[in-house]
Amino acid sequence: MATNTLPDQSNEPATLGSDSGSVHFNQTFLKFLTPLASLKLTVALFAMAIFIILAGTLAQVNKDIWVVIDEYFRTGIAKIEFKIFFPPSFFPSLDQQNIPGFIYFPGGWLIGFLMGINLFAAHFIRFKVQAKGSQRTIGWTIIAVGAVITWLVIASGANKDGFQGYSLLSWQALWWLLQAGVGLATVAGCVLFFYIDKHRRAERALILGFTILLGCLLAWAISQGQAARFSDSSMRILWQLIKATFAGCVLLSGCIFLFKKRAGVVLLHAGVGLMMLSELIVGTMAVETQMTISEGETTSFVHDIREVELAIVDPTDPKEDKVTVIPQSILLANRDTVVSDPQLPFDYELVKYYPNASLRKVSSLTPEEKKEFENPATAGIGLDWIALPMQSA
Repeated sequence: MATNTLPDQSNEPATLGSDSGSVHFNQTFLKFLTPLASLKLTVALFAMAIFIILAGTLAQVNKDIWVVIDEYFRTGIAKIEFKIFFPPSFFPSLDQQNIPGFIYFPGGWLIGFLMGINLFAAHFIRFKVQAKGSQRTIGWTIIAVGAVITWLVIASGANKDGFQGYSLLSWQALWWLLQAGVGLATVAGCVLFFYIDKHRRAERALILGFTILLGCLLAWAISQGQAARFSDSSMRILWQLIKATFAGCVLLSGCIFLFKKRAGVVLLHAGVGLMMLSELIVGTMAVETQMTISEGETTSFVHDIREVELAIVDPTDPKEDKVTVIPQSILLANRDTVVSDPQLPFDYELVKYYPNASLRKVSSLTPEEKKEFENPATAGIGLDWIALPMQSA
């Protein structure tokens, strides 16, 4: 009887086991991502986005737009009151303020975050790089160049100095270039109409309609002359769009190398992701202020029209004033509480807070207004003036 002895492989690395572990991890990761990439989740998120936009739009009947943005869109959970769905313009006989109840609903931040995860998971699972070898290298290189161009376009449009930028060409030359582009597109549409097979009637009809539309637009622009030309501010936006289109064409060419027929879908989703990232950055980091300058005067400060503060000025020093500022967040946090601070020569209490109000002379109030609004002032100029609440919208 012949026997064979298998060699001892206990000290050799388990390469098969390692591969199996890697495959198992990939399969587990894909199982985790699959429900997150579901089209049903996409539809549900879009439906929730539509609803929160509707609710935010209706809420602006009684609230300022920036208050609505903070309460509905730039928040994780939004508190939606039922009364906003009964605006006075549609229900004039219904007292909106007496409608009770509310629901908590995913806010803009949460919906956007889930959309981002859904977008990433869908790309990771469904969109595979189809190019190999040199084509893959060329594709990624072009995309890298396109990303740099995109960043330059965004940076050039930020305009942090607040002055209008100018294009490489004059606005008039840019307008002529736009007309030439519309003319070339019209000619290309005519050529494409006769090039497509006659049996493809739907495509030919679509191209014909689009070509006629472009031709009419070009004829109108030429006939109107300078009256049809956009203003300088509009031309600046047009110049920014031209630069963005060029960056998009570069990115699309790179995506064609990598993703073939799915290049357009990949680039479109990347654009959506970029806009979502932009909103996140703006909502968390952007600071918007205003500076009012009268002609012939100078100024050295800016102010935020969406925030209020209580400023106490001590003018006893002849060289400079000592200013102590209490921001809105601290004022509201200590409402109906007497606050003492060593930096203030007095204690203060926030009795009433009106996001929007009008100053009226007490003598101008009607008897009904005097009964409805009690003047809390006990001394000083407040005895002659009173703040009456108004709608923020």
